[in-house]
Amino acid sequence: MPYELVFLEGGLIANFTGTVTSRIIEACDQEISSKKGFSNSRYIIYNFLGCDTSSTNLDEAYEFGVKDAARSYENKNLRMAVITKDPDFVILVESYKKMGAMLGSGWKIKVVETMDDAKEWCQVTSEC
Repeated sequence: MPYELVFLEGGLIANFTGTVTSRIIEACDQEISSKKGFSNSRYIIYNFLGCDTSSTNLDEAYEFGVKDAARSYENKNLRMAVITKDPDFVILVESYKKMGAMLGSGWKIKVVETMDDAKEWCQVTSEC
């Protein structure tokens, strides 16, 4: 599987490996939102360190922004950290954030470069 979900108290971490496509990200998102308790999650950390994210594009980032804006009505207080050092992927995440904000998403999203920064941003209190 190209991703692994690690459930913690109050949220989860999605660790991606290999080549990441929009289909893989969408499958992960669908699995997360279908889990019992998603509406009570305080955070999601998406870990893309060491992945090839070049198979994603700007149009797909906008589509994710639209879908997640709708999902945000289920859980308005979510913090999301996206871990990546790929400058092209950072641009896609920023575009995703913009689209979500334009559509009224209340999610707080930040791009970071380390797991420690992600945990701090998301206010993770349990150990991984």
